[in-house]
Amino acid sequence: MPSSSSSEQELEGKAMDRFRHIYNALNESSLESTQFRNEMRLAYGFKNEYSLDPKETAKKEREFAENCLSGRGSDTNQMAYDHGDLRTVLAIEIGIFPAERGADGEPLKRRQWFGGDWIKMAHLIIENSEAASNKPVDRRTQPADVIRLWPIKAGSIASRTSIHSTNLYKTSLVLDQSGKDSDTIYLLYEDPANKHEHFDGHKWISLPVAPNKLYQISNVQLKKESGIPENLWSSFPLFFEGAA
Repeated sequence: MPSSSSSEQELEGKAMDRFRHIYNALNESSLESTQFRNEMRLAYGFKNEYSLDPKETAKKEREFAENCLSGRGSDTNQMAYDHGDLRTVLAIEIGIFPAERGADGEPLKRRQWFGGDWIKMAHLIIENSEAASNKPVDRRTQPADVIRLWPIKAGSIASRTSIHSTNLYKTSLVLDQSGKDSDTIYLLYEDPANKHEHFDGHKWISLPVAPNKLYQISNVQLKKESGIPENLWSSFPLFFEGAA
């Protein structure tokens, strides 16, 4: 029987595989429509091959996305139905798709790579449908423009420093961008119970906005003079956690 640690390592390996798929889907500007769909499906945990007509699928995906953007939406059954394509990816970002299930059948927290920014996902789906119609598409959205859930680069969490005349501490960590140039993120937090120790073993961080938009949170973020307030970020050790 495999140990708990080996099972966690296997699950985290699967989590990183998902991250690489979402990263590749957004990092490769020349992806064909079907390739983009497949990368997105794998990033959100779909395993089975998708073999339906790609152009017809893209048409349905676009209609679904446009209905959501217009406020019309769809009936409840259609919104929560597992279409297995980008309609279900959009439903996950909206937050209306049922919880994922682990190997033991127990519900898991449903992770949203865009942090619930379903509007941006809807626009990407529409853009992808244009690519399916053989229209020229300039895919300019980069991973750091939209991804809000990131793996933390191992060993990158820095020693904390205190903020003068406050009860706040500041630390930094590096986002793991699959071998690409990485972003350093600065975090603020209070520490009444020595919280910094809780970073030990933490492998993921959820941000309020994507890294390239952190200036919206703090216009001096890149000058290292400030950081993301504690109520706007969270870190955790495991990607696959129970929903309870």
